[in-house]
Amino acid sequence: MKLIELSINDFINEVDSKKPAPGGGSVSALVSLLGLSLTRMVGHLSISKKSFDKLPVLIQAEFVKTMSDFEVQKQALLDLIDEDTLAFNQMMIAYKMPKTSDQEVLSRNDAIEFATMNGIEVPLQVVSNSIQVLRKVEFFVENGVSSALSDVGVGILLLSSGLEGAILNMKINLSGIRCESTKEKYLNMIKNLMKEKELIVKNLMEIIHSKLI
Repeated sequence: MKLIELSINDFINEVDSKKPAPGGGSVSALVSLLGLSLTRMVGHLSISKKSFDKLPVLIQAEFVKTMSDFEVQKQALLDLIDEDTLAFNQMMIAYKMPKTSDQEVLSRNDAIEFATMNGIEVPLQVVSNSIQVLRKVEFFVENGVSSALSDVGVGILLLSSGLEGAILNMKINLSGIRCESTKEKYLNMIKNLMKEKELIVKNLMEIIHSKLI
């Protein structure tokens, strides 16, 4: 059974066990998904209000487009909850391959490298989807219903945590990559994404706190 098909209680118990997966990667995808879902909730609430019809046509159109874009990220993050655990399991299988001959060692190393790359690319997708949402959240902060502003704030914090959690998973798996230029490419990418995330979150949270009181 897929993780996303479990009840909340069963999922929590799967994490709260001696099994190494689902772990931080799948949980990070779920956390970002919850943040996105809260943001979409504010979108649904805003569109359902009578005041929505009084907004400029361009703002209404942006609401609808943003909600549609977020639906794409929602499905991606949902899939990534299971994909991260699958990627981890593939890495464990590769590490357990036999290494009693030179050929077996080569095959094992190649399998580990391939699985490790997947173990980096899957959380990178969590990061990518999370940052895409964060880049557009300000629109909901400025134009969404004010009564749900705290929900947007919680959503932002969750997206930030899910994104950074996924980055931690990328970094721990980078130790298994032999190519230094590949490592450097990912590390530069991580540095830039973290910087962008921190600036977006700082700006948005300052706006929200100022609007709440």
